[in-house]
Amino acid sequence: MNEVRSVFLRITCPKCRHPHVIFSKASIEVKCRKCNYLLSKSSGGKTKIRAPVQEVVWN
Repeated sequence: MNEVRSVFLRITCPKCRHPHVIFSKASIEVKCRKCNYLLSKSSGGKTKIRAPVQEVVWN
């Protein structure tokens, strides 16, 4: 059986504390909707997250 390796993550913007849900393998940069802070950056396959992860929403 195949194992799921990608998940949705609940993160919080370190600059303004606005919550977001992002995909762990997002192929584009994700910015905060409120303050435009760069939350995650694509790095080939897996996303480099630049904000604290609060929880795994789905795995």
